Amino acid sequence: MRIHLILFDIDGTLVDAGGAGRRALLRAFGEVFDPASLSSAGRVPFGGKTDVAIFREMAHEMGVDAASLESKRADLERAYEAALRHELRIEGPRQRVLPGVLALLDALTTRPDARVGLLTGNIAIGARLKLERFDLFRFFDGGGFGDDAKNRRGVARAAVRDMSKRTGIDFPASDVVVVGDTDNDVDCARANRFRSFAVDTGFATPGSLAKARPDALFDDLSDTNAVLKTIFETGSDRAHEGAGSDPSG
Repeated sequence: MRIHLILFDIDGTLVDAGGAGRRALLRAFGEVFDPASLSSAGRVPFGGKTDVAIFREMAHEMGVDAASLESKRADLERAYEAALRHELRIEGPRQRVLPGVLALLDALTTRPDARVGLLTGNIAIGARLKLERFDLFRFFDGGGFGDDAKNRRGVARAAVRDMSKRTGIDFPASDVVVVGDTDNDVDCARANRFRSFAVDTGFATPGSLAKARPDALFDDLSDTNAVLKTIFETGSDRAHEGAGSDPSG
């Protein structure tokens, strides 16, 4: 039986955490480094990036050099975890599971021809806290996280390696589907010859998802049957023209 691996981004794809991650990172940087420089760090865009890349960009904006950031990395991650726990306890009006997500995950996890995993820029503890806040962590055994590789293309490969190890299944690239809300999600899928499903519920700028030319583009995930049909459609193993892997990840 042919088994598909469906890898999900978190923020803007599965959930809207109402800005909890951004607030937690700013709070953590303010605790570990100079809080007077936080205004410049607050300008760093987060969408589609790994947490590690965001750490680097925020540190650069605050005038923190790479060596100082690395020496304080463990402190920063501990402060971020504590701040994120706090922020996620504050129930804001935007915090929600996005449309169709629960029904889709229920459907996928009952199918013998599907396995689900994560492909997220969040570091592992951040991913877990966000998913637990919305009772979604129970659907996921593993995947790729923002501290698994230098960039999102590498995180995608790490996700497949992890899920292959956990399931004992050697997933060919043509049977891997990446579901995300930014053009970076589309890019990391295409670079690894995976299929890309974009969902317009998150952080993409207007029109950028269509320009990225994913294999499928949905307004949201609310039409479960349509999403499932597209995932398991005949001929899903076509190769992406011009795709290539990124050796730096």
